Amino acid sequence: MEFIRGLKRLAVEELSGVFHDEPCEFQYTHLSNPSSLIRLLDLEDGNDSDIIQCRLRVAELDTKVDFDALSYTWKKDISRVGMSSTPALMLPDRFPAFDSKRGRRRAITCNGEALRIQANLYDFLVRLRQQRRGRSIWIDAICIDQENHEEKIPQINMMERIYSCAKTVLVWLGECTTPHLAAQSMAQLEPQNKQVGSFFIEKDILKLLGKLPSPEKYAKETVLGSTSSKSPKKILGNFRASACLMDILNRGYFQRAWIVQEMALARDLCFFVGSVEIPQKHLLNAIVWKSNMEGVLGITAYKERSGYLSVPDILRSRDDRLNGKPWRLEEYVTLCRDRMATDPRDKVYAILGLGDEAYRPKLGNDAYKIPVTGVYMDFTVFLANQIGWERVLSLVGKVEQGCENLPSWAPDYGVSLRPKPFSFYGCTRFTAASSRSPDFEANRKEEDGKVSWTLRLSGAHLDVIEQVGESHDMFNMFQLTRMRGHMLDLVTKVGRRYPPTGEMTMDAFFSTLSADIFARSNFDAYRLRTEFIEWLDDKFFTAEGIMKDQGLLPSMLKAGSSLMRKAADLPDDSGLDGTHLSLSAIIDAFVEEHDSYSYQIAPAAERPPSNYRMNRWIRDSPQQGADNPEGSNDKPSETNGESTKYTYLRRNRTPENTQLVPAPESSENRGDSTKYTYLRRNRSPESSETQNAETSEPTQDPDEEKSIFATAFNILYKDRRLFRTKNRNFLGTGPSTVKNGDLVVLVAGLKEPLIFRAVGDGSGRLKLVGASYVHGAMYGELLASDVEFCSWVVA
Repeated sequence: MEFIRGLKRLAVEELSGVFHDEPCEFQYTHLSNPSSLIRLLDLEDGNDSDIIQCRLRVAELDTKVDFDALSYTWKKDISRVGMSSTPALMLPDRFPAFDSKRGRRRAITCNGEALRIQANLYDFLVRLRQQRRGRSIWIDAICIDQENHEEKIPQINMMERIYSCAKTVLVWLGECTTPHLAAQSMAQLEPQNKQVGSFFIEKDILKLLGKLPSPEKYAKETVLGSTSSKSPKKILGNFRASACLMDILNRGYFQRAWIVQEMALARDLCFFVGSVEIPQKHLLNAIVWKSNMEGVLGITAYKERSGYLSVPDILRSRDDRLNGKPWRLEEYVTLCRDRMATDPRDKVYAILGLGDEAYRPKLGNDAYKIPVTGVYMDFTVFLANQIGWERVLSLVGKVEQGCENLPSWAPDYGVSLRPKPFSFYGCTRFTAASSRSPDFEANRKEEDGKVSWTLRLSGAHLDVIEQVGESHDMFNMFQLTRMRGHMLDLVTKVGRRYPPTGEMTMDAFFSTLSADIFARSNFDAYRLRTEFIEWLDDKFFTAEGIMKDQGLLPSMLKAGSSLMRKAADLPDDSGLDGTHLSLSAIIDAFVEEHDSYSYQIAPAAERPPSNYRMNRWIRDSPQQGADNPEGSNDKPSETNGESTKYTYLRRNRTPENTQLVPAPESSENRGDSTKYTYLRRNRSPESSETQNAETSEPTQDPDEEKSIFATAFNILYKDRRLFRTKNRNFLGTGPSTVKNGDLVVLVAGLKEPLIFRAVGDGSGRLKLVGASYVHGAMYGELLASDVEFCSWVVA
C-alpha cells in the first residue's frame, strides 16, 4: 500500500508542475540577525498520497522555543547487489556495500512555493507526517539558505546551540524494506557479557584478548542461532534478520563527520529506520553483535574507517557531557578523523562546537574560502596551544593522499588516522623520552606570497633503518602466494641474541609485533610462545606449502588471489627495496638461527632441528635434558652464555610473573625430526602442568578460544611495518610507509620515538614519517646512556 501511495504523491507532483528539471526558485525571507535567529519547519497534516506541505517560521533561539532537530545524511544509501557483496564482506572499505547517491530530487511546497529536496530527506518527511509529532523541527537543508554565505556561516557557528537546545534529536537512518524485522532482530539480541565499560566497545587490547570466542561458538550466540535443529524456513529467516542488521549498520550515515556533534550535543536521541523507532540500547546491542561477528571472522583488522564502531564512543561522550565531564577536543578530533565530509574543511568545522566555549574559535564569513591547508594549520596551532605538541604529534599519520602542501608534522584531518596511536589500544606505559622537558617551536614564514612552516624540536638520533619487512596488508589471505619472508630474513640477521637487551631475539620479535602489550599481563608464557609459532606457521610456512603445491586447489587459490589483489589494489611487498628472496631459503636460515627448546620452530616448518638444539642435546645427558629443558631453572649455561631463566619482556616485573616455561621434550624423541611435535592446544595433561602457575587468565576450552597473539597482531600491527636498524640492530615497527634510510629519533617530551626522512633535495631538511615502537628503547632505557639531544628542524 505504501508503494501505491508513493506513486500517487509522485503523480501529484508531476501533474501540479512543481517538479521540473530546472532548480526551484524558492525565496527565503531575510534573517535580521542570523547569529541568534533560526528558522523552524512546521509540517502540515495530510494523507499519505498528498504532496508534502510545510511552513517556515522564524524563532529566537535564546528564548525557550520547543523544537526537534534532525540528524541525517543528504545522500541516500542504495544497497549493492550481486558479486560486490562477497568482497564487501572481506574488504568493507575497498568494496562498500552501498552506493551513496543523491538520487532524483523530490518536490514539496514550503510557504506555498515549490522547494526541491534530496530523496532521503523527502522519505523522512513522509514518515514524520505519519507520526504526527506536532512539534516544529530544525533541518539544515531547509532551514538554512544554503546559497547565502552571510547567513550560512553564522548558522553553522550556532549549530552547537541548536542541537543542545533541541528537545530531541531525531536520527534518520533511512528507509528499509523490512524495518519491523530490523527492530525485532535488535530486540532479540541479548546484552553481551563481553561488554566492558558503559558502552561495551573495548579498545584496550588486554581487556579484549581472550574474550572473543571462535566463530563456531559465537554463531550460536547471535541472531543466526544454532542451525542444526531448525527447519529450513527458520534458518532462512535468521539469515534474513542478520542481513537486515548488516544493512542498517553499514549505512553512510555512520560515516558522516557532522554526526559527532549532532549526537554528542543531544539532550535526547531517537533513532528511526523507516516507520520504526529503534531504542538506543537495542542499537548498541546490534553494534556489539556486528563488531564481535567481524572480529571472529577477522574482518575488523581490514577496516579503515570506524563508522558504526565509534557510535558507542559518541554516545559515551554525550553522557559524560550531560554529567558535567566533557571530553577534550582532541578526543573528538580522533573520532572525526575516520569519518567523511564532502568538504574537507568540515572535518575541522564539524567539531569546533564541541570544544570549551571560552577557547572555541568562531568561523568568519570567508570560512569556506580559506584554503584547506590554511584551515588545518590554523587548527593545528590552536590545538597545540591547548594540549601541547606532544599530543598533537600523536595525531599525525596517514597512508592515503590527503591535503596537498601540508607540513608532514601537521595532522591531515581530511583522511583517516593510520596507523592509530599505540595509546588508542591501551599501550600507555611507554616513556621513551617523556621524562625530558619538551622543546617545540612552530614557525610560519611568508615569502613571495607563499607560506611555509617549520617545526623545531629537541631530539637524539638513535640509528638508521637498514631493512624493512612486510606490512600488515601482506598478511591478507589473498597475499599468501606473494609472501617472500622479508620479515624472517630481517630477524635472522639480528642473530640469536638481541643486542640492545641481551634477551632472545625471538622474544624481542614477539614483543615488537605486539607492541609489548603483554608486558603488563599474566597470560601464560607457554601459550603465548605456542601461539606465536602457530602464527608463523599460518603466515609463512603455509605460504611455502601453497607455492610448492601444484594441485588443483592451490592453483585456484593463486588465480583467485591474483584477481582479488588487483581489484582491491593490495600492495606487493614481494620485492622490497628491489630484493627478491626465496621463501624456502629464508625459512631454512630462520629455523637454523632461532629454533630452540623455547621456540621449537622446526616441526612447524617441517625442518630438522637446528644445530644449536642438536648440540645442546648432545652436550647434555639424556636425563638432564629431559628434566632440565632450556629455560626451566635459574642456573645459567656455562657454554653458550645464554641465561636459562628467561625474563619475559620487562626486566623490572615481579619474579612470579616473569618466568617463561618452555614445552618439555622427552629424551627419546630428540634427534628424530619426525617426532618433534610442538605441543599445541590439545596437549596432554602431563605437558600442561608446565604452564605458568601464576597466570590469572582462566583456562578455556581449546576449541572455543581465539589466538590472543593473532588478535593483538591484527590490531596493533595494522598499517605498520617491521624494520631493523643498521648499527645497533634495533627491531621496531613504524608506519607502513617507512623505508630504508629513514632516521629513528628520540624526541624530548614524547613517549615514543619518531621516524624522519631526508627530503632529498640536498637541503638537509627532514619530514616526519610517524611514531614507532623500538624494542629496548620504549621505557627510557637509553636516556641513561650517551645519547645526545640537539635541535632538529622539520620542514
